[in-house]
Amino acid sequence: ADTIGDQAAQYGSRMERLVAALRADLKDPKLPFYYAQLGRFVTTADNRTNWNAIQEAQRVLESKLAPGGMIATIDTALD
Repeated sequence: ADTIGDQAAQYGSRMERLVAALRADLKDPKLPFYYAQLGRFVTTADNRTNWNAIQEAQRVLESKLAPGGMIATIDTALD
């Protein structure tokens, strides 16, 4: 859903708020957060650019969401 319309532009800030809320709810500001990057997706649809934008946002978020990390999946087989 984040690849539809202008949702991709909001992905980074939404993810940061999600992780901050999770850490606050669990009362652990240093809670490690791990996530898997979107895998490759080949399509002719208009959302291809947004898909790549989210992959890039996920890459950039890794340092912002530390501690934790991102599991890169762009080198896996197609979904």
